[in-house]
Amino acid sequence: MKIAIGSDEKTGLTDYVAAEVQRRGHTAVLMREIELCGGKHEDRHWQR
Repeated sequence: MKIAIGSDEKTGLTDYVAAEVQRRGHTAVLMREIELCGGKHEDRHWQR
């Protein structure tokens, strides 16, 4: 199963959740900021 995980920043919790989803045999699909350089990406038009 694919599970989308999204957050406005990358943290220890987002890393843990993604790892746990994968450990349980699912595919973690990282969305936006945790995918883009740990929340350092400048493109924030999606927040408007």
